[in-house]
Amino acid sequence: MDIFVRPGDRSDHYHASNRGACDGPLFLDTGDFERFLTLLYIANNSGHFVLRDIRADDIFSVPRSKVLVDITAYCLLPDRYHIILRDREPGGMRHFLHKVGTAYCMYYNQKYRHKGTVFAGTYRARRVTDRSRLYELVGRIHLYPSFDGNVDSGSDAKPDKERALDLASRYGYSSMRDYLGEARLQKAILQMDAKI
Repeated sequence: MDIFVRPGDRSDHYHASNRGACDGPLFLDTGDFERFLTLLYIANNSGHFVLRDIRADDIFSVPRSKVLVDITAYCLLPDRYHIILRDREPGGMRHFLHKVGTAYCMYYNQKYRHKGTVFAGTYRARRVTDRSRLYELVGRIHLYPSFDGNVDSGSDAKPDKERALDLASRYGYSSMRDYLGEARLQKAILQMDAKI
């Protein structure tokens, strides 16, 4: 059952996702992906932020006041995003996703001189209370880039295992490379030391 904004137990993880409006793209170039990654880090705090006041090289080392959520995993695809997270503060997920969505819409509308909605409505979030389901979900969203744009779980178009792992491990806009131990600045987005 999908939920939207309904408080749950703060120890529960959620799989939050959204897609581009009218099934259009959310990310048109590398800069768009990079901006969203930046927002996953910098918006994850209870305070306000102004990106233009922060040097690009320093983004992932900016101290944050009161982190709102623990981000366990994420994957950005050209037309959607997937984030596995849990509240660290009451209402943290709702507040965090609102901050990310608003900031990305402002960026997108200014960059592309776009008017109107960027996302296909409100984000969707599904509670994941079973630990084995959580582990399966982390693995699955990390493999989404290997499905050549077809990420529906009911799809019959499944790549072979080696090819899927190879493609997913080279994809720069998911947390898989962080799980593989690669030293990246974007690893700061995750709370990998948080208890799963």
